[in-house]
Amino acid sequence: MGSLRGAIPALDALFCPQQDIDGHDARVRGSTSNVTRRAWRMTLDSAFEAPTAMATRWVAERMIETMPRKHLSSLISASIVAVFGGGLCMTLGCAAADPDGLNAEEIVDEAEEALTGFSAFTAQSTTNFTGTTISPDPSERCFLSGVAGNLNQGLWVGGSISMKAAARVSGSTLFAHGGAFTDQHNARVPYNNLVKASTACLPSSYVASAMWSSNSGGTSPPVWIAALGTSLRQCFLTGVTGVDGSWNSSTRFARVVKITTTDATHSSTGWYIEGNLIDDVSGSHATISADCADFPTGTEFASGMAYATEDGTTSVPIGGSLGSPVVKGCALTEINGAFNLNNASEGIVITAPSVNTGLWTITVTNSRLGRWACAK
Repeated sequence: MGSLRGAIPALDALFCPQQDIDGHDARVRGSTSNVTRRAWRMTLDSAFEAPTAMATRWVAERMIETMPRKHLSSLISASIVAVFGGGLCMTLGCAAADPDGLNAEEIVDEAEEALTGFSAFTAQSTTNFTGTTISPDPSERCFLSGVAGNLNQGLWVGGSISMKAAARVSGSTLFAHGGAFTDQHNARVPYNNLVKASTACLPSSYVASAMWSSNSGGTSPPVWIAALGTSLRQCFLTGVTGVDGSWNSSTRFARVVKITTTDATHSSTGWYIEGNLIDDVSGSHATISADCADFPTGTEFASGMAYATEDGTTSVPIGGSLGSPVVKGCALTEINGAFNLNNASEGIVITAPSVNTGLWTITVTNSRLGRWACAK
């Protein structure tokens, strides 16, 4: 068995090029008590304990010697299925052979070149004002993928130590905390409102960022982030903050939009932040932040929305139109609804798949609406 186990890394690289030789995805980290991270482990040794292992190895070796690299995945998968009854491919998570040709395989190869992985992190707290350190790959930009809980209590007065409620990501720090006010002794007093935030970090190049702020005189106008760019450009939310009363209505929203024609509120084409949050009585501002990024050549995008009725929950897979199994990454472009309950299950959250080529899932609760975009 020693020689057969030695063949596992080579076969692993052929069948699932996103895996390194010990079966761990290079883009995914471990876990701590404060940060939810994804990891995948695959065990191949058991597949080669079967009496037919030598025949399987012979098939693989002959095809390696004679076939072009780009055709091997489909053909070897078909041979393995014939020998094992599909067992090894289930373990590996490989695509089945395309009975009509190699179109599906070519699309998968293109997607793997464009989006090679992702990182996903989650945090929640009432008072962790310093944030949680995350560790995305240096090639990745992080975007907001989930908001839940109570953003409706917070305060900010210049020169004080008050805090807005926040769900936002900035560099390698994920913030998820409630608000606080400053008492007569200049001490910070938390409201203890619970906030949950999730982030998806995707391989991309930073283009621009911007912030929208509420004001006391009415709804603030849209804020321009960046030019339209090429078809490889996509913008996502990166954060929202709240002050007293700013997220208390089901009509509240924060979003990024792509404007291709000018109008009365958009003086030029490009990507914009829009919102209708309000100040609190002291004049503290609620904010929305967003980033634009350019993705690798070959990246394709899909987008959509999910809505939940009053007291209802909607949970649906997203990004399926981009194909499967391929590596994808998804994040939020809009959140719409009230965020005023101290419940981490009340909100809009996109969840990363348990395997890196799986489908992402968006869960929306209780009269809220979420818009998303996925890249592959």
